[in-house]
Amino acid sequence: MDTAEDIALEFAGLRLELMDLEERFNPRGEDLSAGPPRAARAWPGIWDDIARLARAGLAMVESRRTYFLTPSSPSRMHDDGRFSYRLLWLIAAAGSVWARKSTPPALPLETIESIMKSLLALSEYTAVVPDEIFRANGEALKNFVTAFPGLGPLVEDWAEKQPPGDRKGIARSAAEAARMAGWPDLGKLL
Repeated sequence: MDTAEDIALEFAGLRLELMDLEERFNPRGEDLSAGPPRAARAWPGIWDDIARLARAGLAMVESRRTYFLTPSSPSRMHDDGRFSYRLLWLIAAAGSVWARKSTPPALPLETIESIMKSLLALSEYTAVVPDEIFRANGEALKNFVTAFPGLGPLVEDWAEKQPPGDRKGIARSAAEAARMAGWPDLGKLL
């Protein structure tokens, strides 16, 4: 049987990579859950790194599906050494910074869709115990879709397939952010 310590150790390498990426994005080390720091900078390559970390972290969570879907207080999603929590706040902050760019650089659609799919898949696990990681997931989805509103239909499609409840609420909030964003369709930017 896995323990929280075993799982945290398994995530240690990913956590170190994430901390390095956070340091480049947020050189002053400000609390990302308080919003995007003024000195934060988002460059096109950050999304490739985030996509890779999100896929790897999600794969590790899904390999222990039963463990992470078991309700506990606090959420077992924190047992990954808070990797997912930190990743979600990085995505939320980077999305906010990216959305403020007057003309964002073109990015590969595969990268953006990969991040979105990881955020949506993680919401199944973060919704088990709606605590701070659940809130981080919602903020990451909302800010990411605000930065890349062309993904709104993907979020809406996912939301329609979910049972009623909080997970659907996360996706609905993100889809609403996409509708309200002032950017043109994502396909026109790529």
